[in-house]
Amino acid sequence: MYKKKLLSALVATAMIGGASFSAVYAEEAEQEQEQVTDVEKEAVDAAVTDGKKFDDPVRLEETLIGWQEELVKTAEQDWKDAEEELDNSTADPDSDEYKALEQAVADTEEAFKEAETNLVKEKELLPEQIAELTEEQLFALNRSLNNATNNGLIVDLDSDYMQDLLDGNYNKQQINSLTKALEEEAKFDKLSDKFAA
Repeated sequence: MYKKKLLSALVATAMIGGASFSAVYAEEAEQEQEQVTDVEKEAVDAAVTDGKKFDDPVRLEETLIGWQEELVKTAEQDWKDAEEELDNSTADPDSDEYKALEQAVADTEEAFKEAETNLVKEKELLPEQIAELTEEQLFALNRSLNNATNNGLIVDLDSDYMQDLLDGNYNKQQINSLTKALEEEAKFDKLSDKFAA
């Protein structure tokens, strides 16, 4: 798009200034414009194809519930890792280190059970909330979550956020702000997990 405008400006300047623009350069400019036009057409076609996906409530439901299921799996793995660390510990059972490991097992087990309970709730509430979205809200949510989906992020957009969105009658900009903030949090969590590992 930028090349096309720049090229048009150069051609116009050359013509206004009375300079002759050779046939070779004019032909190259025309080919360049055709290439840019083809690229723009492909982008528009891709957007239309994606647009058909973005208005799909099933896509949104599968995305949001899929992330909740991933959060359960992550919590379960954290619990297993804590148990394994405790089992492999050579620390004295009366030591603070051993007690800290026991506490880590208890905390991660509790987090896993909470995630499981939450998943049951989310599977019940999210489909109902998605059905209440306007077409604009549905499209905006699917589209703004597309980047996170493509990058393998797990965004914790749960029924509480969805209820806020519905109660506040969020528009496209507000939805983008919400999902962007949650995406940044997901990126931070992913980096934090890598660092901890």
